[in-house]
Amino acid sequence: VDGKLRVKMWNDAATNIYGWKEDEVIGKVVYNVFKSKESPIERLKVLEYLRTNEYLNSEYIHYSKDGSPINIKSTIIAKRDNNGPSIEYMLINRDISELKNAAEIVATSNSEIENLNQKVIELEKSNDESKEILLKYENSEKLFEKRISEVLRKQKEAKELLDAKKLKVEELNQKII
Repeated sequence: VDGKLRVKMWNDAATNIYGWKEDEVIGKVVYNVFKSKESPIERLKVLEYLRTNEYLNSEYIHYSKDGSPINIKSTIIAKRDNNGPSIEYMLINRDISELKNAAEIVATSNSEIENLNQKVIELEKSNDESKEILLKYENSEKLFEKRISEVLRKQKEAKELLDAKKLKVEELNQKII
C-alpha cells in the first residue's frame, strides 16, 4: 500500500481470503478493499500509531467481496524514507476464522462438560437419597431397585456423554495447537 493508501501489490493468498482479483484492487484505496466496521477515526488512529512505530499487530473483522465476514489477524509494517514519515505500508493479513470458530467450540464444549459434571453430581446425590429411603422403608425394595437402575443408567449415559465431550475437546485442542 502506498502513502496515499492505494493498493500497489496483491497476491494469490489475498485473493483466496477476500475474493478480489489483483486487477480489481490495484490502485484502489485500501479501505475500499478491506471493508470493516472500523470508523474513519479508528483508521486514523492506526495511521497515527504507525507514524512513530514500525508495525502494528491487531485483529479485525473484514468483509470479503461477497460480504462474508472474515476474522483477520493483521500485521501492518510502516516503511519509511530515511527514518522520515511512512511512505508505504505492508499489510500481512491472515484468515483466522477457523481458529476463532475452534476456540468457540472448545469454550462451548467446556461449558457442556461442566453442565454434565453437575448432572453427574446431582445424580450421585439422588442415588444417596434413594439409599436413605431404603433404610427407612424396608418394604420399598422393588421401588428402590427400579430407581437405582434408572439412576445408574442416567449416570452411565452422563458419563458416556462426558467422555465423548472430553474426546471432542482434546481433538479440538489438537487442531488449535
